[in-house]
Amino acid sequence: MRQDDIVDMLLRETQISVKELAERFNVSPMTIYRDLQALEERNLVIRTSGGAIIRPNLQYGRGWAERLKEQPMVKQALGAKTAQLLEPHQVVIFDAGTTVLEVARRIPNDLPLTAITNSLPAAAALGEKERVQVLVTAGEYRTDTASLLGHFTTDFLEQLNADVVVLSAAVVNVAEGLSNFSVDSVAVKRTMIARARQVILVTDFSKFQQSALITVAPLESIDVLVSDDRMPEDMQDEIRQRGVRLILVPYEVSPTKPSQDMV
Repeated sequence: MRQDDIVDMLLRETQISVKELAERFNVSPMTIYRDLQALEERNLVIRTSGGAIIRPNLQYGRGWAERLKEQPMVKQALGAKTAQLLEPHQVVIFDAGTTVLEVARRIPNDLPLTAITNSLPAAAALGEKERVQVLVTAGEYRTDTASLLGHFTTDFLEQLNADVVVLSAAVVNVAEGLSNFSVDSVAVKRTMIARARQVILVTDFSKFQQSALITVAPLESIDVLVSDDRMPEDMQDEIRQRGVRLILVPYEVSPTKPSQDMV
């Protein structure tokens, strides 16, 4: 069935346009609009201007390897821009998540940092950097996030003081803040925020304007938000009004197209 195929495509690509879907299935754009309306009524997708995105709750629980393949270009751009915000000799907490992993991969080899992380892939990436000292938290290993979670993780983090936390989010809502579907993930993220002087949230726009089971923190707890330029201007204004520095990278990644840094 075409609608099921659309959901499968969105699970792989997160966002897709009506034009792409019409060409893929050799039907009219109006047919695709009707399909997307039906899928939205079934709480499977969210319609956007000219396309649709998958609901974040459908992505939660998918395997780490699958999520790692989603939107690699925009994640790499987000990672590169966020890595540029870090300064020599800082103590930085790296949250679990595929986009934060891209931040870790793009730390310059000559940048001296102390890195703390509950993400085993991030620890491996940071361990390859010549001047980064890596501390890995305690905790119970979870295969779906490739990370360590639980009370041993929060106990470990509560003993530390950090300059910065680079945070991921399952869902972001301007009014409701950051939220997540996992109780253990929420506890770890809250502790990371509490132990850092500056909070940098890095996430692509597909995570926005949804709700998840548990609130992590209000948007005002974020100092810097790094996302992509699919974000509507009215939402950008709302975020700035809450005192958050906003940095947007191009969704259609081009080496000649600069990012927008908005305070």
